[in-house]
Amino acid sequence: MSECIEITRDDKFFYIKVNGKPVSSLNYKVDGNTMHIISIFTMPSYRGRGFASRLMNEAIRYAKEINVQRLVVYCSFAKKMA
Repeated sequence: MSECIEITRDDKFFYIKVNGKPVSSLNYKVDGNTMHIISIFTMPSYRGRGFASRLMNEAIRYAKEINVQRLVVYCSFAKKMA
């Protein structure tokens, strides 16, 4: 069975949908000339398929398109380890 994989964006999120079902998301905020990547999540059963990387690449492409000069990525895991 073939899967239909789609990447969409709204004013706060990029999404990957598989057969119409959201399975991965990237939360972002643009503030002036800075884009903040706040979080990335992929449903456990869809991990290991490169969806988070695809969303990050799409966010970078979009940042260039809108002339963002700086990209800031937050990592909650690093905060837990500190």
